[in-house]
Amino acid sequence: MKINVEYKDRQGNLEIRKLRMSLPAFLKHAAIAGQGPRLGILPSLARGLGVLMLYGRYIDAPCWSEWSGFKKAGLQFADPTEQGDFSTLAGKALADFLAKQLLGAKFTHTYEAAMHVRGLPIPGPRPDFYCTTPTQQFSIEAKGYAQRTVSDAEMKLHKAQSHAGPIPVNFSVASVAYNIYDVLQCKFHDPVGEDVEFSRRENNALAKQYYRNLHVGLSEHLTPESIKYEDRQFDGYDISPYLFTGRRNRPVTLLFDSRIMGNIERENILEDEYSRIDEGEIYADVDGIGMRVG
Repeated sequence: MKINVEYKDRQGNLEIRKLRMSLPAFLKHAAIAGQGPRLGILPSLARGLGVLMLYGRYIDAPCWSEWSGFKKAGLQFADPTEQGDFSTLAGKALADFLAKQLLGAKFTHTYEAAMHVRGLPIPGPRPDFYCTTPTQQFSIEAKGYAQRTVSDAEMKLHKAQSHAGPIPVNFSVASVAYNIYDVLQCKFHDPVGEDVEFSRRENNALAKQYYRNLHVGLSEHLTPESIKYEDRQFDGYDISPYLFTGRRNRPVTLLFDSRIMGNIERENILEDEYSRIDEGEIYADVDGIGMRVG
């Protein structure tokens, strides 16, 4: 899928970037982005991938690479509430994808999960995501809309929300996807940041929690197969029964880098490197988690 991104960096520099997002990448980011501390793979699939069974009319997998936006449901299936839910899901998936592509994020957590690790009270305004690189932490407010434009006044509100939470961050981002059912656009604005201390202990705890919850959920319910891609070894979990794509005889496999659980007991896992793979039907993200379609 083609994405037009208006990227404003922390120095106020504005540029237009034209990016592509593969179907395996969208599925990965829709399912895994911002999982909370108590969620395993089945709730993840229900929230992300599994719920796409309800939204199959917005996606035509064989035509994905040529798309510049999602499909609208036909008039006989039109449901504004459903379309709004899918728009929100797509906006969050795109925000996570761009955080990795443009800002070097490795992990994306729900903001509530980060508050939980710090023992902070949950009530009150806060952004959607808390993200970490090996050396910095930042927050994201993610939106997804069918509307054709997003004004400067609206962006100011979203930028304020991106920095509304109590956790100190180096910077915060408003990611607003719009016109998603025609020519998909995204404003990805990164306000001026702050010089804050990197929360290494808490960020490592969140990363380990992210991997353990995902691995336990997978291992308890699905039997892996060993998959080798070039010099990488993955545990592959067939999740086709949960997905709309499985109905078209296109098996979908969640990939879990085989090195992850061997590294997880070390004190600092934030600097572990898992290179990105984005080759047609296979996508592996920088966190070592990916998808294979077909």
